[in-house]
Amino acid sequence: MSLNAAPTDGRLVVSPERPAGMPFDRFVAFASQRRTWYRFAVAVIYMLPVMTFTLPGRPSPSGLAFMDQLAVAKVFILAFAVFGSVWLLFVNRSRRDYRFVIGVFAPCFVFLGWAMTTILWSPLKVVSLGQAGGLCALLFLSVLVAVLCQDKLNTSRILKHLCCSLNVFGGFILAAYCINPEISGLDRTLILEGGDGLVHPTAAGASASLGLLIATLCFVVGRFPWARRVFWISLAINGVLLILSNSRSATLMAGITIPVVLY
Repeated sequence: MSLNAAPTDGRLVVSPERPAGMPFDRFVAFASQRRTWYRFAVAVIYMLPVMTFTLPGRPSPSGLAFMDQLAVAKVFILAFAVFGSVWLLFVNRSRRDYRFVIGVFAPCFVFLGWAMTTILWSPLKVVSLGQAGGLCALLFLSVLVAVLCQDKLNTSRILKHLCCSLNVFGGFILAAYCINPEISGLDRTLILEGGDGLVHPTAAGASASLGLLIATLCFVVGRFPWARRVFWISLAINGVLLILSNSRSATLMAGITIPVVLY
């Protein structure tokens, strides 16, 4: 298959056509680079939901000396997402479109700077550092995806993986709830009594609301070929998860944003 031809079997298209004047060897290198970006972005999309998990009865880490295996895994995921994204953007810093995208995200970087600054007076510095690290990972991944998704097919594939990642996360929490509601973390009564579970109900509700919104956007606005099937799966998983989470803020956001998309 020619590198200038768009495949019809749903595979990633890194660049449908070679730009006029671009040498062929440079175009091949650019196409290979885009594939690396795409694979990295997909890997991070499936890894980041782990950041929301905890273990029942697990105390919050109060310092580096008290980090357990789950905390170490979270640090690894954050480091992989942040440093991987920064490196991929750095080696291509000379491209004009990258600088434009980063300029668009400038207010978000200012907010990230503020989030990092608040660690200085936070009583729970390790927790605040983890939250700021999660924001940093999401921000740099967003910049990378904004650079990668410059055509509808690549945008479709990234959004499909994002929907699937949220569905897998929601399905795992629902499975845990069916086995033992207390382990899942969706039982707010247990939270009020000082207990915990795999995930906080507010985080579960936010994930469910986001999963419903993205699936609806892909189905109604994007009209991607896969969106209808994923929409109904997301409605079954994230709809139930949103109800069980009993999160008023997440339910309110879903109640506002989804009707806007539909009407």
